[in-house]
Amino acid sequence: MRPLAPARRAATAARIAWRDLRRDPRQGVLVALLVALPAVVLMGVSVVSAGQEPTDAQRITQQLGSNEAWVQVVGPAGARVTQHTDDPYMMQVNDPGQGAQEAPGNVLAVEGAAQDREVSGLLPEQTRTLTLSQADVYLTFDAADAAGAFDAVVGPAWDPAFVGMYDVVRGSAPDDDQVMVSTELASRWGLDVGDVLSVGRGGGERTVSGVVSAPLRAEEGVVFGSLAALEPGLQDGASATGQTTYLPDLALDWNAVRDLNNDGVAVYSRSVAEDPPQEYLDASRALWPAAEGEGGAAIVGAGLGLLEVVLLAGAAFAVSMRRRQERLALLAATGAGRGALVGVGIWNGALLGFAGGLVGVPVGLAVGAGWLWVLDTWGDVNTQVWGLQVVWWHVVAIVAFTTAAGALAALVPAIASARRDVMAALRGSRKPSRPRRWPAAVGGMLVAGAAATLAYAAHLREVAWESAESEAYSADSLAEQVTLVGVVLLFAGLIALTPVALRLAARVLGSVSLGARLASRDAARHTGRTVPVVAAISVTVLIAGNVALNEVRMVEVYESDEYGQAQFGDAYVPLYTWQYVDGLDTPLVGDAGALTARAREPFPGIEAIAIDRVQDTYADAETVRVSIARRPDASLCPAWDPDTEMYEMGSMTKREMAADPRCAEQFGSEVYGLAVGGPAELEYILGRPANQAEREMLASGGAVVVDPLLVGPDAAAGSEGSVHLESWDAGGGAYLGEGEPSEAVDVPAIVAEPETWVSTYPVILSLEAAQSVDAEVVPGTLFLQREEGFTELEEDQLEAALMREGEFHAYVARPIDWSLGVITFGSLMATLLVAGAAAGLALGLARADARRDDVTLSSLGASPRLARSVAAWQGGILVGFAVGAGLACAAVLDVVRAMGSASPGVFAWDVLAIGLVMPPLIVAGFAWLMTRAPKAVHYRLAA
Repeated sequence: MRPLAPARRAATAARIAWRDLRRDPRQGVLVALLVALPAVVLMGVSVVSAGQEPTDAQRITQQLGSNEAWVQVVGPAGARVTQHTDDPYMMQVNDPGQGAQEAPGNVLAVEGAAQDREVSGLLPEQTRTLTLSQADVYLTFDAADAAGAFDAVVGPAWDPAFVGMYDVVRGSAPDDDQVMVSTELASRWGLDVGDVLSVGRGGGERTVSGVVSAPLRAEEGVVFGSLAALEPGLQDGASATGQTTYLPDLALDWNAVRDLNNDGVAVYSRSVAEDPPQEYLDASRALWPAAEGEGGAAIVGAGLGLLEVVLLAGAAFAVSMRRRQERLALLAATGAGRGALVGVGIWNGALLGFAGGLVGVPVGLAVGAGWLWVLDTWGDVNTQVWGLQVVWWHVVAIVAFTTAAGALAALVPAIASARRDVMAALRGSRKPSRPRRWPAAVGGMLVAGAAATLAYAAHLREVAWESAESEAYSADSLAEQVTLVGVVLLFAGLIALTPVALRLAARVLGSVSLGARLASRDAARHTGRTVPVVAAISVTVLIAGNVALNEVRMVEVYESDEYGQAQFGDAYVPLYTWQYVDGLDTPLVGDAGALTARAREPFPGIEAIAIDRVQDTYADAETVRVSIARRPDASLCPAWDPDTEMYEMGSMTKREMAADPRCAEQFGSEVYGLAVGGPAELEYILGRPANQAEREMLASGGAVVVDPLLVGPDAAAGSEGSVHLESWDAGGGAYLGEGEPSEAVDVPAIVAEPETWVSTYPVILSLEAAQSVDAEVVPGTLFLQREEGFTELEEDQLEAALMREGEFHAYVARPIDWSLGVITFGSLMATLLVAGAAAGLALGLARADARRDDVTLSSLGASPRLARSVAAWQGGILVGFAVGAGLACAAVLDVVRAMGSASPGVFAWDVLAIGLVMPPLIVAGFAWLMTRAPKAVHYRLAA
């Protein structure tokens, strides 16, 4: 054999494949589109992932703007600072006198010697510096009748050195009687250049000189100005904190950064960030190891994409090869060997895979850009989108991946076609397909193996429940791995059993209608093109179903524990607060009636209810009495150590901790937040009408408690008993464990179950009960209700109204926006996309095979609409089987995983029902609409 012979044969096979595609390009369009589908997904994932992570240039710009470096004193002289390479505010300070300490994030009000150190003394003389500080500033805007506390950036944020961090959108730099506002605050209040704000109470008017875009504060209202302009509005008399010094001109190399780090100074330098030395990287990674799993996730994603291509495109290649069987037979008759025929098929697949990659990459780019827009528009407040970013090596990798995937998908059909008898292929004879029994046997064994594996995983979950601490973690980790293996075996078994299920469906649906009978029989007979489609859809449904069930469980678990400071949608105003005056905390007491009257000025229809409470905090006042409720010792978690006030985790198993209500979200025995009131106050706190027993308990001088452990370890809703109250004299030096309480008494109590609990008040005392322990009753909270709730601007308008009555602030209770519906919606769309594409492939191949059958059916009097009926039934059957198999695996995965959580009862049956019914109906409907009824000319062509 000559050395160049294999290369020449490969080149010849490539030319033949290219010629075939040019001669009849329509045969390759479907395959190319199927190969493009995973390319779209992979490219979209790449774009979305890149868009949520800043590039190196963006990361540097967000920290420095156009400056060369920033420095912060975070420790005393001689302390060593270690910073994270990507997040410089993530640091550890090793003080020789105190050991290692985590630095307090970006609010650096450090104690001791570090407070007195000046940055200027650590830098060369004549170094130009710019200093920014953080603060909270109170603002009022009369034109919108709005007021509120907002973040403030104190210092020259408008300097050109901060371009990229803070960009002036319009206007100019402020003087000492002017301020600038962020685009978000301008939009919230309708501000523009020239408007006048009031800074603080009586602090003077400030003109808005400009509007600033602050990308890192996209969800916040921010005001910018000098200390002279903003100081009258600083909250609670505090000064600006978090001081950062920026260096516009002084570049700090690694040696300078290291020296400053070794002297208690945190540094972020442009030159070091652009080219971090190995010493810097090693120190950072030693403290904060890089997150693992990203490479594994990429491999899993590529593997799933490859599986989709092989399953979908492989079926299309099988039909394509069958159609070109005569042409391949002619090649064989003229001397081409089986290797050459296989080479033609592989080159055909590679070319179509390359074309699919070229199509899928731009479509995936568009899909990714659209999803970034969705996240930016409807994502939660923590979602940061950094713009459209394309990782170009990903583009090359995706095209190479689709090329290789196309070749792999064509391999098996090409080998099968090369093995066919040449003369039989030339005569056009075909052997009827016969059902094979081995898939059923293999599928049964796989399902049995899955059952055994999942049973073992369930056993490991039980072992974890009976273990504590590290043993439970190890068992849970192993159980997760075993569960994934079991689900994979189950999935493979269900796919292997698909031919059996299709044959059973054909028997059942045979009597429904002619269309159902033909569709089910065709699907059962041609498993070579139906089983891969079912498998491809099932893979997607398994992933999407797992995501959806996970999200539903998370939402329900979080919402079941989510209680607000008021009923959601209502505003609440603390009536007893502390004001910092002349170095002392001074009580500030509000008049509920006067504040309600103020609130009704902008909102006439507002409803109000005021709830008193017993004193539970104190400052320097010697006469203050602090009153609490105390859980009895029997109600304390057995793992709780009252001396250390910590859980001894190894003393109880995971099951014991989860099963014991005394160990759920309990921290110590003291309970604060004792309300004083009657039925009206009780009903607001519980979010429901009070029953007769609860009313009688308050009327008789008792208490109503929401926490049953205050009554006893076995108490439940409706249980009656007593609650132990204690009063401590702060002025006498006896406060919560330091000596004995001034008063202690047990008062009758009943346990109430809230509908939507106002978590500020776990105990509601009658006035008689509060007086029995000599508790100091003070105004508690004013709750303001409005049927339509309060928008952010209306919250600020309510705040402005209350300010006229004193230093009282309004807050609106809103549920946490988890924004998990966006993820579920994306999973559903991906499922429908793959299901539609896969079903379209199966139906297209079925309709191509049915051309001649149409002639026979027409001659027997069949309606032309029969083709539509067959297509709709077949699409519904295939997608129904696929969705059922995928959701079954997802449900099993969710149930077994839930065995290791404290909330196994949360299961989304509604999600499963919708997911099982909707995709088959949607695909069947589209199949009916998109299938054209055959005409007479089609019959003649088919004949």
